[in-house]
Amino acid sequence: MHSSVFKCFTIFDKERKNPFAVKISRDDDLEKKMAFVNEFMITKHLEHPNVVKYIEKFENDITNEIHIVMQYVAGKELD
Repeated sequence: MHSSVFKCFTIFDKERKNPFAVKISRDDDLEKKMAFVNEFMITKHLEHPNVVKYIEKFENDITNEIHIVMQYVAGKELD
């Protein structure tokens, strides 16, 4: 079971002087929410130059969203 991404955007940390990516999942299906959390827990501990680093996870119980903050990787802009 895979979770779906509701929104994804870039933020800039002024203290650290670098951008981060934020991925948001909003799902009422508990199994899909757990898949999203498990993805974070597994990926957070991986250390490899070809794997995006997961940094932090926040859960918003009011909006029923899970936010994952991760390393930003620049790429080609989509039209």
